[in-house]
Amino acid sequence: LGTWLPRLMQQAGYDFGAALNFTLALNLGAILGSVITAWAGVRFGPLKSGAAAAGVAGIALLSLLSEPGIAAVYLILVLAGVGTHGTQILIIAAVANFYPHNLRGTALGWALGVGRIGAVVAPQLAGLLLNWNLGVGSNYILFGVSALLSSLSLIILYFIHRRMENPTTKVINAASTNS
Repeated sequence: LGTWLPRLMQQAGYDFGAALNFTLALNLGAILGSVITAWAGVRFGPLKSGAAAAGVAGIALLSLLSEPGIAAVYLILVLAGVGTHGTQILIIAAVANFYPHNLRGTALGWALGVGRIGAVVAPQLAGLLLNWNLGVGSNYILFGVSALLSSLSLIILYFIHRRMENPTTKVINAASTNS
């Protein structure tokens, strides 16, 4: 998103200066996201908070399809920055909490590696969508739906993790294994 945002906003009809200011808003949101989601992660847990942050990012990015006014675009991009950057931080915290200490380094390496794949592929896809003249909205959909899929993934992981920690589930599973 950060790679293509100035170009996307120019294609949406904004001048170059506004497009750069939108990128600034996205990055200010990322800074705020670090603080807000760190607090939320401690208070509500990294999976719940990460799902919420990714959901905020997805909804914010998809709301750009409605061609809001310039003030709303700034707010939307701040929210997108909060959600995208905040989710990344919370995923790292979730992986660190989810895996036992002897596997934590490997798990973090894999999680960050998969994230890097997305960081390489997403700008390529965005460029292809622009090259195919599918319009700016196609990129908002690409990034927004990706964020919503991240949110859904974190929600699923939350319920899996909760089930694994639930003592009743462990007793039921142990009883069914002994049968």
